[in-house]
Amino acid sequence: MNNLKDFENNNQHKKIINWVILATSIEVFIWGLVDPLYSVFINSVVDDYLFVGLIFAFKSAIGLLSIFFLNRILNHIPLIQALFISYIMVFFVFIGFFIAGITHSAIPLLIASLINGIAFILRKNTKQNILMNEITKENAGAILGKNVAASYSFWAAGMITGGFILFLVEKISLAHVYLVTAGLWLSLYFLFTEKIKNFKKINLKNIWKDTKDVVIKDKIFVSTFKKMKTYSSELNYSIILVMFMEMTSRISLLFVPLLAQDLGLPLFQIFLLSAFMLLPMVFTYIFSHLADKYNKLTLIVYGIALSLLPLIFLTTTNQPIEIAIASSIISLCLALLQPSVLGLAGNLAQENEKHSVVQLELFFQALGAIIGSVGLGTIAEFYGIQTAFLFVAIIATIFLCIAIYLHFHIEGKSDHEILSIRKKQNAPKSTFRKIIEHIHFDANRHTQ
Repeated sequence: MNNLKDFENNNQHKKIINWVILATSIEVFIWGLVDPLYSVFINSVVDDYLFVGLIFAFKSAIGLLSIFFLNRILNHIPLIQALFISYIMVFFVFIGFFIAGITHSAIPLLIASLINGIAFILRKNTKQNILMNEITKENAGAILGKNVAASYSFWAAGMITGGFILFLVEKISLAHVYLVTAGLWLSLYFLFTEKIKNFKKINLKNIWKDTKDVVIKDKIFVSTFKKMKTYSSELNYSIILVMFMEMTSRISLLFVPLLAQDLGLPLFQIFLLSAFMLLPMVFTYIFSHLADKYNKLTLIVYGIALSLLPLIFLTTTNQPIEIAIASSIISLCLALLQPSVLGLAGNLAQENEKHSVVQLELFFQALGAIIGSVGLGTIAEFYGIQTAFLFVAIIATIFLCIAIYLHFHIEGKSDHEILSIRKKQNAPKSTFRKIIEHIHFDANRHTQ
């Protein structure tokens, strides 16, 4: 009897996991249809590189504030219902972009970006919690690998499809591309046909109470931020390095498409360029196994050092194929850095600190998006896009020097401390760490 019950439970877990993977695949395919257009579209509305960065930074800032509120609010409704709500919000995001495109007004852009910031974090947290509930230690690696592979494959397929459509229908406006995408997004709602019966009525009193608790009791982020004083220099470095990775990713997501447009590439070629330069992110999951076998600080040194070459090269070249190759190498470096950085933080953090460390990583991720968007946007507007690449190369050099120092700093510690660190580095990866790493590199590279 117990065996039959366990079999039914396993089947139920498998169905939910497969459902999430299917929903994610459709979702990222649709985002792939418009992701390469994001910065080009915003620039067509505002005609200002700085404003392009500010719009994206605004979305990231709203998402950052949402983290603390949504973590509490998600306790009151089923996770599938929260995911459904996030999908409804995204529909209005696409409609907002369409209105902004036909009116050439920044106000709909700001409203859509506000909704997008909340929807992105809601969707990200919901999927993380679903995986936490359904995945076991035994099947975590296989399932997360399948989800990452499906996500990036469908995302690239969406970009290639979008480029092909624009090649066939050259006269379609960017605004109408978002309108078509909004129509396609409605197909996701059919996945919830059997799920709606389990939805609950939202109690606004509970949400108001949670909101007050976050502001008054938790003081939003202050309590978590203060804990950094007690962390080791290696752990704090790994947390802050998340900011650099997110800042660097702005190059491929926001500014390479704008550079390609400045060089006169048609939109369908910008789509293909985006697909080509972001495909190396597929190797992130493979690099996560590499990060478990070798010294993570050493891999971080290699990853940052390797990224310097294409960053410097992008400051001089005007050839589309060379831009594509250099951007792809940067994506490959980010694919190597991400599991190494997150793995180092996971190893060095105490068990009771892990959730605080994850919150800090999300904070610095959002901060990196804000600094990368506004900072690079300002430099691009006044000094040119290629100067912005040089700025990132300088920041990369600083982080590289710190990584090299910390590497020798660890080697200079006592034998007991070195043994403890190495023992942690060789420890089996927990299900919690696998899921946290997965959520980070499964969703980070999107402009959504």
